[in-house]
Amino acid sequence: GIGKSTLMDCLFKANFDDTVHSHKSPGVEISEHIYNLKEGNVKLRLAIVDSVGYGDQINKENSFKPLVDYIDEQFENYLQEELKIKRDLVTFHDSRIHVCLYY
Repeated sequence: GIGKSTLMDCLFKANFDDTVHSHKSPGVEISEHIYNLKEGNVKLRLAIVDSVGYGDQINKENSFKPLVDYIDEQFENYLQEELKIKRDLVTFHDSRIHVCLYY
């Protein structure tokens, strides 16, 4: 590829699973991988969301839609937890997208 996995490995000083994808699917597949990282006393739960097949189609007109739907769904999940009378944001897994790398 173009070094996406190498970039992530270097940013977090870790070796992440590198799954080879065929890129022959007719649409975009969203896959989420969760990693628990620790450096010193700092713990980080890192979720890497991969958009397999993005930009591989001849007609790219609607290839962004699964990504936008996924991002909207994660924000909606967080909002629904926040709106509860008895919410538990300490144990709730915040799956919102905080950084998006596109290249």
